[in-house]
Amino acid sequence: MRLFHISSKDLDGRVLVPKIPDNMFTKMGIENNTIPRISFAPDVKHSILGIGYNRIKNGPKILNVYEPENYTLIKLKHSDYLSANGYVPDADETLETWVISTVRLKYVGKIKIIKPTSKYIRIKLPGNQEIKNYYWEYKVINGDIQ
Repeated sequence: MRLFHISSKDLDGRVLVPKIPDNMFTKMGIENNTIPRISFAPDVKHSILGIGYNRIKNGPKILNVYEPENYTLIKLKHSDYLSANGYVPDADETLETWVISTVRLKYVGKIKIIKPTSKYIRIKLPGNQEIKNYYWEYKVINGDIQ
């Protein structure tokens, strides 16, 4: 299984150190806010979904795709573990996988975000609220990625 991390930044060859994300979910306690990690997913579609609708809608539309340079050197927490422990409320849908060790990234391609699809997942928030997180159409500009 391959793991992908997407970013607008040039991270080729860089070593990432796990950290606690600074986002709405961690601030509200919806997602774990004590375990440092780097988020990956097993394909590009789920990597985009894991970033979240608003960040994709308002963010850059060209993104670089990376994977770990050496899979044998990383420590993982897979989506089933994250879901079973209540660490990530949408892990079953996003297939989010945490790398909890440092990881050197290698560039594997570039994608262009096109538009949201009609398919979405529902994420429950405190107070019986929920948000919709849409899947996105994207085009592979270059690279060996799905």
